[in-house]
This record gives sequence, structure tokens and C-alpha cells, in this order.
Amino acid sequence: MKRTFLGLLIAIIPVLVALGFYREMKTLDLGNQPPGVVKATAFDAKAFVQTTCVSCHGADLHGLVGPDLHKKAQELSAVQIANVLKNGYNGDMPKGLAPGHEDEVAAYIKTLANTN
Repeated sequence: MKRTFLGLLIAIIPVLVALGFYREMKTLDLGNQPPGVVKATAFDAKAFVQTTCVSCHGADLHGLVGPDLHKKAQELSAVQIANVLKNGYNGDMPKGLAPGHEDEVAAYIKTLANTN
């Protein structure tokens, strides 16, 4: 009896998950998109930096293990910052931390140039 109940439970869970997913998809605002196309969410560079970069650059981004991003924002162009994000730097900064979003993250980092 226990095996039958467990088997039934295991079989029904994917169905319930699929139904929940289907219901969620039906409630999405697709706007003027063709059927089946879901809007992409906007990339939030500030949130990315505040969650990804703080472990090395500190909570205030003034440096920890990594350098002060406020100073780097003054010293480097957005293109140079994007290049560091894409390719890493000198083995200290890992490459590929913001794949496809290097320019957006670099633009946000540049806003730190005149802040303390």
C-alpha cells in the first residue's frame, strides 16, 4: 500500500508542477507579442553589481580584495571596464562575470566616478 501511494505521488507531482507552470504562463503580460513569445526582463546593472561585485570590491564598492570601483570608474573608460568584465584582468579579476551585459555593467560602474 505504501509503495502504491508513493508511486502515485511521484507520478502526480510532475503533472501538478506542469499545471502550475501553465497557469503562470497564461497570466504573463505578453503585450503585443505574438503567441508563445515571452517578454525578456530588463537587466538591472545596479542590482547585478550590488550582488555580484561586493564580494571582492566591498559592500560600498570602495575595495576589499578587489580595487575601489569608484576610483576605477574615474581612471578607466566604459569600454575599458567592459573589456575587464569580459576578459578579466591579470588573473585577479575573473573573466565572464556579466556575459552579454558588460556594457550595461560598465555604464553603471562609470556612474560611481563622482560618488564617495
